[in-house]
Amino acid sequence: MSVPVALKLVGPQKTDIVLLSDDMDLQTVLQTTYEAIREQIPPAFIEQFGGDMEHLESVYVEWATSDQNFPRRTDVTESNVAAVIKLLEVRRGVDVLRGTLRRSE
Repeated sequence: MSVPVALKLVGPQKTDIVLLSDDMDLQTVLQTTYEAIREQIPPAFIEQFGGDMEHLESVYVEWATSDQNFPRRTDVTESNVAAVIKLLEVRRGVDVLRGTLRRSE
């Protein structure tokens, strides 16, 4: 099952929605999120990061919580990607997935 997730790129102040599924691996999540926002990234911002890219460098979740026992941020990794997406689904849109562009070498 796919879950709609609010996605915000670090930098441009725009939030988009991307559909993720807990059967995706990290590479697919990075690619899917990038494809969802690629057309909306200003060209100057892309050039700053080294031209056209295929995916984001990283994604993480900012959890909407005031609970001191719950982390405010979780980096999405290959080992936790399914669990993070399941949590996003259960929490139903209160959290935000953020992404960072890959800088050129």
